[in-house]
Amino acid sequence: MVEAPPIPAPPEPPQAAPPSAFVGTIKKYGKLLALAVVAGVGYVAHAAWEARQPYEWSGSVEARTVSVGSRIGGRVKSVLVHEGQQVEKGSVLIVLEAWKLESEKLIAQADVDAAEAVYEKLSNGARPQEVAQAYAKLAAARAAAEQAYTSVLHESSELNRTKTLFAHGSVSTADHEAVQTRSRSANAFLAQASARAKEDEAALKLLTAGTRTEDIRAARAQLAMAKARLSQIEVQIEETNIRAPNAVRVESIAVRPGDILRENAPAATVLEVGQLYVRIYVPEPHLGRIHVGQEVPVSVDSFPGRTFRARVDHVNEVGEFTPRKLITTEDRADEVFATRLSLLEGDAELKAGMAAFIHVPKASSHSSFRPFSWR
Repeated sequence: MVEAPPIPAPPEPPQAAPPSAFVGTIKKYGKLLALAVVAGVGYVAHAAWEARQPYEWSGSVEARTVSVGSRIGGRVKSVLVHEGQQVEKGSVLIVLEAWKLESEKLIAQADVDAAEAVYEKLSNGARPQEVAQAYAKLAAARAAAEQAYTSVLHESSELNRTKTLFAHGSVSTADHEAVQTRSRSANAFLAQASARAKEDEAALKLLTAGTRTEDIRAARAQLAMAKARLSQIEVQIEETNIRAPNAVRVESIAVRPGDILRENAPAATVLEVGQLYVRIYVPEPHLGRIHVGQEVPVSVDSFPGRTFRARVDHVNEVGEFTPRKLITTEDRADEVFATRLSLLEGDAELKAGMAAFIHVPKASSHSSFRPFSWR
């Protein structure tokens, strides 16, 4: 049997050429380059989106509160309002006891009435009846003086006659002495009558001449002092009624009936109606984006998705590096300027102390875009 020849082995496939160094580098770093490209495109897109977002500055809602009290103090008689109540201007909030002041007012009023009477009397001068009475009194005094003079003449003549008779022994010593006594009495009565007539004449001249200017000025000054004292007591009595200085809402009451309130001590704290405002802090690089009179929207966390209209009233002239209120994290290291905004709406919803934010659009979404500015 003839054997078959052996089958030859198939040839080995040709070996592939080794890859070049460039192709290997592409395979090795291709994914990293792709990721870098995607990241770059994402950053540019995010920077462009952020450039179109408005500026956000934050602060808080604040309020103008007033502490009301009394300049004289005293015991609290009654409290007429409760916390949270809205009252009109001039409404009485708290009443203090005033019994002592009421008594002092009566005394002061009496002093004013008396001073007015004295001043009017001195200013008006004597009445016609008083002048007539003074004339009659003077006439009576003069008549009495003339009668006394006549009596003196009679007693003098009688004394001379008695002396002659006593010298001849026709009149006793007792009768002579009696005539001397009557003569002395007549002279004394004449002196008194003459003095009274002169006094009444001087009084009449003073009455008809009128009151001296100095006396009138003194009386007027006394009247002014009495009126000033009365006015002072009336002011003190009014201070026992603690009133609302304007239309306000009562925030807190510090006293109860029976408490002793010191003078000038706060008895209640009130919030003026319509006096809520917003204070925000604007970074120095963005200060040109805001100006007085500009209307901006205000948002608060308590009302998401809602804004309240506000107007810029004032921007501080001096910046500060440590603002008193909360600001965003990115702005903490910047110099900021406190800015006050008046609220045009939202008085009923907003409360003092709420965190507030405003958003101001940027001037341009592309022209101001600087993707590599880290400011």
